[in-house]
Amino acid sequence: MIVGMDFGTTNSGMSVYDGDALRVLPLDPVNENPRVLRTALYVTNEQEVVIGRAAVDEYFAQNVGRPVKLQKVWVGELEVYGADMYFVTDTYVWVDVMSPGRLFLSFKTNLRDHEYTGTVIGQSFYPIEALLALYLTVARKRAERLLGRELRQVVLGRPVHFASDPQHDALAQERLLRGAFLAGYEKVYLAREPIAAAYDYASRATRAQNILVFDFGGGTLDITVMRIDGRQRQVLATGGVPIAGDVFDQKLVRAKLPRHFGEGTPYGPRQMPSPAWIYDLFSNWQTILELQTPKNLRVLQEIEQGSPRPGEIRGLISLVSGNHGLQMFDTVEKTKRDLSARFGAMIRLDG
Repeated sequence: MIVGMDFGTTNSGMSVYDGDALRVLPLDPVNENPRVLRTALYVTNEQEVVIGRAAVDEYFAQNVGRPVKLQKVWVGELEVYGADMYFVTDTYVWVDVMSPGRLFLSFKTNLRDHEYTGTVIGQSFYPIEALLALYLTVARKRAERLLGRELRQVVLGRPVHFASDPQHDALAQERLLRGAFLAGYEKVYLAREPIAAAYDYASRATRAQNILVFDFGGGTLDITVMRIDGRQRQVLATGGVPIAGDVFDQKLVRAKLPRHFGEGTPYGPRQMPSPAWIYDLFSNWQTILELQTPKNLRVLQEIEQGSPRPGEIRGLISLVSGNHGLQMFDTVEKTKRDLSARFGAMIRLDG
């Protein structure tokens, strides 16, 4: 049996065709739609693995509201080359030593990054292919339980372009394949995601036509133009860019939320507006944690003391120091989904 899997940046799914009908498997039982598997991976320091909506919920349960203690940790040496110089410098990163685990979102986008080889969870280093394999393995085992048989072959979707650079695109595909093999699959086939969507539509079409597939995902925007005529399929054009829903979420946060957390408030003897870089970090789920560093928290506290709107700055400090950042982005993403059914929706943050 061959299953098809759409491994997406934000959401994933798996289906099987029995020769008569296509069945989408409910791999995420706690999700609002169980057939949509959230592309989220939570790994505790004890190497317990949770995927899907449960991964996000477990992260919130273990992390939201807990104290944060950042320490600078030496991670190695960096060689710096110049036109007429060369030197080696120590490299440090901030680590939350009280963190019980790590949550990975949108980790598909890291496949194309040649500088990102993996990360440390607890005391163990995980190559990026191993992180991918953890997610794919749990998904495969859930599918096997539902189908009552082992799965050794999979058709994996891939975007038209993981990256604009051909070398980065090839690296992402190589890592995707390696992760699938580590997850226990013996044969792995790749299908470009918008073409797969076009085939699904073509299976139900009743007349010859040209179709446009607009695939706006979490990490990539893919477009395919295809000619369908009966059982004949002809791909006329494909294209894509590695910018999509994640960036949309960041723009939404940047446009709507900073005004409620002190953006532009004057402070200090010169009554300068609060720095824009604070809200640039705030508006990206990958950088909001940088506001937790002792230096940045001191900046926020100085702004609060000299601001005519101290409550808004206190709210920002509380959100950052209480680990509510990812919860905020999860709320915004849910609000965005609500807009599919109505013209307006409220972003409500409790805590």
